[in-house]
Amino acid sequence: MAEAGEQENLAHERGQLVRDLLEGKHIIMETDRAAVMKSVKPKAQYHFLVLPKEDIANVTALTRDHLDLLDHMEELANQAVAKYSAFPLSNFLVGFKMNQFMDRLNMHVISNDFYSPLLRGKLQWNNFNTELFLNFDYACAQLCCRGFIEPMPAKKQHELSLSAPIKCNQKGCDFSADNFFAFKPHIGFHWEQRNLQTSEQYAEALEMLEKMQLDNPTGHHRNWRSARQQPGPMIHPAQGKQYWKQRGPSGFQNQPQKLQPKQEDYSAKPQEANGNAPGSQKHTPFKQKKWKPKPKNEKKEQEQEQTASPKAGAQQKEPSATKTVEKPSEKQAES
Repeated sequence: MAEAGEQENLAHERGQLVRDLLEGKHIIMETDRAAVMKSVKPKAQYHFLVLPKEDIANVTALTRDHLDLLDHMEELANQAVAKYSAFPLSNFLVGFKMNQFMDRLNMHVISNDFYSPLLRGKLQWNNFNTELFLNFDYACAQLCCRGFIEPMPAKKQHELSLSAPIKCNQKGCDFSADNFFAFKPHIGFHWEQRNLQTSEQYAEALEMLEKMQLDNPTGHHRNWRSARQQPGPMIHPAQGKQYWKQRGPSGFQNQPQKLQPKQEDYSAKPQEANGNAPGSQKHTPFKQKKWKPKPKNEKKEQEQEQTASPKAGAQQKEPSATKTVEKPSEKQAES
C-alpha cells in the first residue's frame, strides 16, 4: 500500500507541468504551438521553461519532423529573454535534461549565474553543468544528421549526477570543491563581481552623459536629435511677435485656430416687407452724436452781472473822491 501511494505521488508530481499548462498558470508568453512559463523553483536569477502543446514525452522522443517546432520554441525563448530579463542571451543556457523528471518535454532557458537559494545540492548543479544537460544546438544537429537523439544509460546518468569535484562554470575560473556547501559561497562571489561590473558600466555611462552636457550647454549632444524634431532652417526671432504667436510650443507645429461664432449674413437672405431681417430687429449703423455746446442761461448771467456791478462802481468812485493836491510850480513860488 505504501509503495502504491508513493507511485501515485510521483505520477502527480510528474504531471504538474501539464496541469499548469492547461490551467494557464505561470505562463508569460503563449502561442498556438508552445508556451513559456516561469519556473516555480528557479535555480538561477532567471529560469524559464518552454513547453510544446503537442504531447511529447521527453527529448529522446523528438524526430526530424519536430525541427520546425524546435525553431518556434527557440524563437519564444529569445523573446522571453529579451523581454523579461536584464541579461543578454549569451548569459543563458538553453537545452534539455537527459534525466528529465516531468512527463512533458520542457526546454530550460536559465541564466548561467545559478545564484538562487533553491540551488541546494550537487545533483541540481550537475543537472545543468555536465553532460546531463543537452545543449539546444547539439540536439538540433543530432536530429538533422541522425534523425533521433540516443537516450543516455541510467548508469551514466547516476555517475554524472553524483560526480565530483564540482567545477565552476564561469570563464577563466578553475575553482572546484568536493562539497557543495563549500562551493556555494563561490557562486555568490561571482554574482558580486558581476554586480560590480554592471555598476562600473553604469558609472561610465553617467560620466559620458555629463561630458556631453558640458560640451553642449543645451544639455544634448550636437549630433543628437530627438524623434519629434523636424529638420528645417532656423528662423531668426526678429520675425516679430505676431509670427511666434502663430507657432506652437515646440516652434514647429501651428496652434489650432480659435473657433469663432458664426455670424449670419442677413444681406443674402430675403427681407420682409417692413425692411427687417427675418426674426430680428432693424440693423442700422450707429450714428455718432456731434458735440454741441450747452445753451447759455441768460437769467443767471444777468444776476451775476448785477451782483458784480455795485462792487465795480465803488471801485470806480474811490479814485474820484480822493482829491489830488498839486504842488506849486517854481514860477508861482518866486512870485
